[in-house]
Amino acid sequence: SPYFPHATQRMIYLKNILAQHEIYVANFYIERKAYIAAVGRARYVLEHMPNTPQVPEALSILVNAYGLLDYQDFLPRILLILII
Repeated sequence: SPYFPHATQRMIYLKNILAQHEIYVANFYIERKAYIAAVGRARYVLEHMPNTPQVPEALSILVNAYGLLDYQDFLPRILLILII
């Protein structure tokens, strides 16, 4: 179909917009001290939208939220992923 290239680009664009919104909501939850909700939003981006530009920010939110929740077990693994 002649529409295939444009449709593919549009789907990538829409997925990026959805990931950006999830990060926005996760940051909102961080500000409201709803850290578990922020972790859920960040993990959703990592699990369902791994090829978006928002992945590093999602990892950063995880590090921040886990640190604020004092979940030290998860921090080294996430920091290792973030550095690589």
